[in-house]
Amino acid sequence: DQLTEEELHNLAIQSPTIFYISALKNDGIDDILNHLLTLATPCDETQIIPPDQITTMSPIERVEEVLREKIYRCLHREVPHKVKQVNKSFRKVKDPSTGQR
Repeated sequence: DQLTEEELHNLAIQSPTIFYISALKNDGIDDILNHLLTLATPCDETQIIPPDQITTMSPIERVEEVLREKIYRCLHREVPHKVKQVNKSFRKVKDPSTGQR
């Protein structure tokens, strides 16, 4: 028996996307970064920091703050008392839609 188109589609959306990567060989990294960018939720018109306001936070500190906020949103039923995040690396990547970093 072969699966119908609908069954294949349902199977595909239930199965996680698999990426074969090697950080040592820098192989597959762009694939997973581009995939994550396609899954990222665009923000609404309301920005956390107005465009004309200057912050003393470094780019990595801003990223960490956004990640903590996203973690808290995902854990809406149980708010943890403390969230520890460890960044192994940080680099700016080009947005495929705009070509900007």
